[in-house]
Amino acid sequence: MQGVPCDKGHIEFHAGGKLRQCEQTSTPYATDGVTCGGNWHISFHKNGKLARCGSITPVTIGTYKLSGPNLALFSDGSLADGELAVDAVIDGIPCASHVRLYPGGKLQACTIGAKTTKLDIELRPLDSITLRPDGKVKSIMFSRKDGTIAGKPIAASISTCFDEAEKPLDKAPQDCNNVVGEMDDDKQ
Repeated sequence: MQGVPCDKGHIEFHAGGKLRQCEQTSTPYATDGVTCGGNWHISFHKNGKLARCGSITPVTIGTYKLSGPNLALFSDGSLADGELAVDAVIDGIPCASHVRLYPGGKLQACTIGAKTTKLDIELRPLDSITLRPDGKVKSIMFSRKDGTIAGKPIAASISTCFDEAEKPLDKAPQDCNNVVGEMDDDKQ
């Protein structure tokens, strides 16, 4: 379908007829410098640029070396979401494995790759951080149970939410951890 091996499952088109998404066959597909593995969904922006694909071969997007099961790009081809093959320091935060960026390249969220401190809170590998577009902390999810924030014990695998002044909140994790960025240029 328009050069993409889309003979499995559902196929969608953008208004105007360009391919929006489909499920690939087992045949890998290379576009925009990325090779997407088969048997995964692949999607494209209205401008025809790759939006999402799964099972990528190692690739460099901008300054980031990526590999792994999923990749998402903005309509200009810059990285939106992916799995780092090599740890990277982004906006002063040491990131490993999963990373999500805002349009323009600022860090939105990542898994911590090396011990660091943010808001006088020690962050360790496997903790996760989510930032607001202005770089302020939105939430931190800890991979451990030791320590405190504002006198309260840290709960492993539970997010601590922060207000816009970066003060901890008493909110349920689902209230602060919605970090989904708009990838679809229908909404941009």
